Amino acid sequence: MMATVTVLMSTYNGEKYLEEQIDSIVKQEGVNVRILVRDDGSTDGTQKILNQFQEKGILHWYTGHNLRSARSFLNLVSCAPMSDYYAFCDQDDVWNWDKLYRAISKLKGLKDDSKPKLYCSNYQLVDAKLENLPDNGHISTVTFNAALVSSCCTGCTIVFDRKLLEILKIGSPKVVVMHDDWVHKVCLAVGGTVIYDNYKSLKYRQHGANVDGGVHNVRSKFRNIYNRIRSKDRVRSLQIREILRIYRSMMPPNHVIFADKIATYADKNIFYRIRLAYDHEIRTPYKRLNRGYRAAIILRYY
Repeated sequence: MMATVTVLMSTYNGEKYLEEQIDSIVKQEGVNVRILVRDDGSTDGTQKILNQFQEKGILHWYTGHNLRSARSFLNLVSCAPMSDYYAFCDQDDVWNWDKLYRAISKLKGLKDDSKPKLYCSNYQLVDAKLENLPDNGHISTVTFNAALVSSCCTGCTIVFDRKLLEILKIGSPKVVVMHDDWVHKVCLAVGGTVIYDNYKSLKYRQHGANVDGGVHNVRSKFRNIYNRIRSKDRVRSLQIREILRIYRSMMPPNHVIFADKIATYADKNIFYRIRLAYDHEIRTPYKRLNRGYRAAIILRYY
């Protein structure tokens, strides 16, 4: 019996590539697919396209106030119907025909059904015309302590099980970095399992209107860091506080200890922050991610 997957898509002024994205979902093989779309207040022809697909029985959609990407996706999570699995979807990519089947096969290989499970994968960067772009060295983190450094889990590759959906519905965060970052960290925080697959499961389109593209130049990165230091942007640690507020009772004791350290770091002196930044138990296998984390903790913009 084929598994049922509900694809959760948030749209905003995405008329240019939307039909191509939906067509690639419809062409998924080996799974039963449902599509639930939340339009985030589009002013172009997006809603007209969604109506056309809804009239054909291909998807169901609704709209609301402009919440921006992260909140729009979390709203979809709260409204998601009963299903075996769930997948996040952007409005401008093209999925491989086996994207969902491969993800579900990997998740089914995990035997412990008492804990939530999440799958994420690599992707092929492409330009607006779907021509391949150079590989950006995509990586991911699959343990909670590594995720405290950086989640590196791209939303449009995520597939997760019903257990995780039920956990996500327990509470709504007051502060969130992005929906994919939140879902990835929550899964690991409560003792769930994350699978990273290096298989490039989709064409991840880069164009001028991207909500979140995968290509950033060095100058923009440094400008972003400078602005975060000046504005005392500590959204990542505030998000960890939200995980503790909602899920503390469900988290293993060691996860609570490390999350508490991150959640309260900004109130500590420089010597504490340096020790925390170089704590050998909070790190990833990737030097670049570790350097970024250490700078953010020491300079108080994590």
